[in-house]
Amino acid sequence: SGTVLVTGGSTALQPYGPLTSLSVGKAAVRNMAECVRQTLEPAGIRVGTVTIMGAVGSNDHFAPDRIAEAFW
Repeated sequence: SGTVLVTGGSTALQPYGPLTSLSVGKAAVRNMAECVRQTLEPAGIRVGTVTIMGAVGSNDHFAPDRIAEAFW
């Protein structure tokens, strides 16, 4: 039992041309998490993604402590 949370960025959902490699990487992480979810779900382990729709630390809304509290 347990939970695995995988953090990703907004470019996984909203690709941005100048950051193509980052966008592809973030989308791959989401797909990987889904594959892991399918594998671990029968064992009672939950896997989910948390997409941060902004730059961590760029303002109070994206403060690391605030994000950590949301995870907890």
